[in-house]
Amino acid sequence: MATFAEIEVSEYEGEPSELYEFVRSVESWRFTSADEDKTELNEVYTAIPMQRNSIEQSQSVSRSPLTLKMTKDNNLVTQYIEAPPAGIINLTVRKFHEDQTDGAIIIWIGRVINVRFTDKFAEVRCEPLITSLNRQTLRRLYQAQCPHVLYGPQCALDANSFKVDTTITTIVDLVITSAALVGDNDFYAGGYIDFTNSAGNLERRFITTSNDAANSITISLGSADLVPGKAFTAFFGCDHSTATCISRFNNNIENYGGYPFMPVNGKNPFGSTPIF
Repeated sequence: MATFAEIEVSEYEGEPSELYEFVRSVESWRFTSADEDKTELNEVYTAIPMQRNSIEQSQSVSRSPLTLKMTKDNNLVTQYIEAPPAGIINLTVRKFHEDQTDGAIIIWIGRVINVRFTDKFAEVRCEPLITSLNRQTLRRLYQAQCPHVLYGPQCALDANSFKVDTTITTIVDLVITSAALVGDNDFYAGGYIDFTNSAGNLERRFITTSNDAANSITISLGSADLVPGKAFTAFFGCDHSTATCISRFNNNIENYGGYPFMPVNGKNPFGSTPIF
């Protein structure tokens, strides 16, 4: 019996296996590359056929992504068949040796980016958690329409003041009807719906169009949880115009981020043609 560090540097005693813990809010999925189920910190890790690429040790964090290949029928990857989950799924990878006396060692932390399905397996692509800190963020543009994210910090609207709680009357493909969905045409277009999935997690779908005459909305992606009688919350949409900002959102024009009176006819304030 020895510790992880002692076995790791030994020539013949090592029997390495890995533990993969995926966590999203209140849900979790645990797998192991060992040939039988393992228990770590009172949590059971299910043995499934899987493999990963080598983890490259480099000064550049962008060079240490992780790609896992696993069976297509486990309850983690099946979530990605109809649509990616709304929340972030974090991944912690631990390594251990059989008969070691201390706990498994964390060797990688990151999150799932996407899942690609092939004929034989599912390919789970992950990135290190620190990678997101190195990305370039969007900059505010000089444009007529408002560039702010609806209900975001710059928009400053409270989403809970512009919503309706209702239930699904009918759903056909991506079209949901409910008597509570009233308003002008495209009233909800650009907004979104929130609902709770069967595991208790919050899911979100964006609204592409709405039809006031039919009391219906069209969402961006479907879900097996969206069935007649299902409760959901619909949030008002916005076309990012001054008229909508004033009439639909209680005269929120003070937070409007666009330039509605900018010169037209292709005039560029940063070009060689003066406009003022």
